[in-house]
Amino acid sequence: MVYNWRRTTMKKTILMGIAALVVCGSVNATSWRVCSKPEAGANFLSVADAVASNSVFAGDTLYIEPGHYEGTEINITKSLVLIGLGHSLTINDIITMDNNEAVFSGGVTLSATGTKVLGCKFLNGITSDSDNLEIAGCYINGGISTRGSNTHLHNCYIIGTLHNDLGMGFYATCLSWVVENNIILGSIQNRAYGGRQNYKDWILRNNTIVSTPQSNQFVVHELYSSQIYNNIIFNSNPSYETTNNPDQTIDTTWYKDFTISYLDEDNNNVSNNILSSKTQAHFFNCTFNATVEDVLIWNDANTLEEKYKHKTPGPAVGAGVNGTTCGAYGAVNGGRAYQPAGIPQYRPYIYDAQIDETPSSNNTINASFKIKVQQ
Repeated sequence: MVYNWRRTTMKKTILMGIAALVVCGSVNATSWRVCSKPEAGANFLSVADAVASNSVFAGDTLYIEPGHYEGTEINITKSLVLIGLGHSLTINDIITMDNNEAVFSGGVTLSATGTKVLGCKFLNGITSDSDNLEIAGCYINGGISTRGSNTHLHNCYIIGTLHNDLGMGFYATCLSWVVENNIILGSIQNRAYGGRQNYKDWILRNNTIVSTPQSNQFVVHELYSSQIYNNIIFNSNPSYETTNNPDQTIDTTWYKDFTISYLDEDNNNVSNNILSSKTQAHFFNCTFNATVEDVLIWNDANTLEEKYKHKTPGPAVGAGVNGTTCGAYGAVNGGRAYQPAGIPQYRPYIYDAQIDETPSSNNTINASFKIKVQQ
């Protein structure tokens, strides 16, 4: 019985060691392993510990290992790169040696310029409070409180609203964001008192956005001088309101028509989107009055993320600029189509291993591994 325990421990040690080499390439002063499970033998038990450490400097990379759990609020005050394994691996039929996610259940604030967060799962939202951030391949429940310039938000599965209030300052400017190839179950709301120019010079493209805002609220509200194209945007609020006119006629306002807010002074370029709203003369080459059942796989999907993929053939195919495909699973201008499970691009991972049960006569163990690299 003791011998079996040693064999099991030896195999686990070998797998953890190989996994660390696969992820990190080599152990050096700028790459650190983070895992809340002590038996993993990582450099730090939490991201908070890594951020607080005098050994970790701006520009370093934190590899967040499978099964990591961070339960308290954290503020990332150093310009770091956080790389997780991805999310929802099992339900997407992706096989790795460990399909556990790296989970953050407390709020996470990104306060350092240039911070990157890839392939992690957030259960209580993110606050972006600096410039030149990258958030990619993440599962974000609770939305994003937005501030700062030149953030790149892509390939994420987001539940909740992108907004610039709730303690983010009186004006909370969000300039030159690129938001592309995300699935967003919520809205994009400029709520600050400073006016439309707080959300200025955005590129909003190739997202699939399904929202049920209250009453006559828009799904995309008050962007300014921005490019909005190749998106699939549905206001799924089925309600309406009526107005009795003096001539005894009745006007009906359907909430599904509130997709993208529009005023002439917004100076937005809105084109090649698929919308639930009625025809809008200032939106060019758009498909109007669309339904989720006509455009998306929806109830015929095998997984949650596939639900928001466009039908092929279907209205989204060829409806984008230059004949491209609209929505998160399309791409334009060198973009990368949405990838279910959010495994960071070029991240290698072990998906199979064969390890001898007993050492050979010269005290070595034969082992073989199968490794994939996410494209």
